[in-house]
Amino acid sequence: MNTVKRKHNKSGVVLLVILFIVMTVTVVSLGFIARSDVELSCGVNMAMKGQMDYLAQSGLEHARGIILNPQDVNDDYWKGDTQLQLDNGSDDYYDVSILRTDNCDYQIQGQAYRLQNSQQISSSKLQANLRLDPCIALRTGDSWFSETGLIVNGDVYVKGQLAGNATINGDAFAKDSIDNTVNITGSENENVAVETIPFPDLDYADFKDSYYIGSDSYSPYPIDNSITFAGDTWPTAGNPAGICYCDGDLVIGSDTTILGTLVVKGDLTIDGTNIQISATKNFPALIVTGKLELVSGSQSNIYGLVQIKDSIQGVNGFGGTGAANVSFTVNGSVFINDNNIDGLSDWTNVLRINAYPDKTAIQLWDSGGTPSRWSCVGGAFYKGIERY
Repeated sequence: MNTVKRKHNKSGVVLLVILFIVMTVTVVSLGFIARSDVELSCGVNMAMKGQMDYLAQSGLEHARGIILNPQDVNDDYWKGDTQLQLDNGSDDYYDVSILRTDNCDYQIQGQAYRLQNSQQISSSKLQANLRLDPCIALRTGDSWFSETGLIVNGDVYVKGQLAGNATINGDAFAKDSIDNTVNITGSENENVAVETIPFPDLDYADFKDSYYIGSDSYSPYPIDNSITFAGDTWPTAGNPAGICYCDGDLVIGSDTTILGTLVVKGDLTIDGTNIQISATKNFPALIVTGKLELVSGSQSNIYGLVQIKDSIQGVNGFGGTGAANVSFTVNGSVFINDNNIDGLSDWTNVLRINAYPDKTAIQLWDSGGTPSRWSCVGGAFYKGIERY
């Protein structure tokens, strides 16, 4: 009987040992499973974070693309939007908010997030400054001794030597040399033979008898060149771009407002005060095939692209060269094909050219309805990208 008891005792001990081993294995396995679940959750969260980071960056690139193509929006520039998607079938969204902080600078905020039962379960936020570069405010077709009273907010290209006393709040590019008397806040780039931004080369003939928006044809408003024009013009159903055409030299007098485009086949003289030319979306403000003359005491504001074939000249009231007390402001850009700006060196003149790329951007159509685009901007880069 003792032998039987010993066998039973041994069997019990073995069973306890097996149970202990099984329990140990079970506990260890549960630990591994728990750690695996945690690591799997961490992996899923990390993957989701990476996806949100990439989506937020996509939002910044979306903003850059539209800012470089302001022709695609109705406003001056795209202000952003909410609940945008790359994949319409996903639960991932991004918001973009844009604020212009300077003539060629924008602050952009992008937030990407995943919605689940109307709740955000993941989010990534980026903030960056976008610089348009180059962003040409003024282009001259010859060497230029710049005027003392001229301030250019934007980049400048001079097809020759740049000298004089103007203030350029931007980069300066010159086909030849740049004199150190010019006040330049940005970089100085000499011997730049190839222009980054081509001359717009808009043809007056494209507006003389008719012009197109899409495949629809419209007629311009004719201005008689035999008298001084002093009045208002507005876009109409038959002329939605507000194109005004003068076949010959034209003098603009005081209290003239043109809400549209003025095309002059000849010289244009601004002789008066309270003069405004403001382009409609995607159209130029002023095209002159000859000279733009600014008479002493004149005051004018132009919003949009100004294209001059010959030059901008300051003249006194008697037809001589040299003007004083001229106030001339362009919010857009000025492109001069042949020569430069002259006769406006008097210290009483106030001359401002402010780069506004959205006001300068052009989209025109040919008779077949095919659009062509032009912009004073060559590219854009981000600086100071950070999470917020």
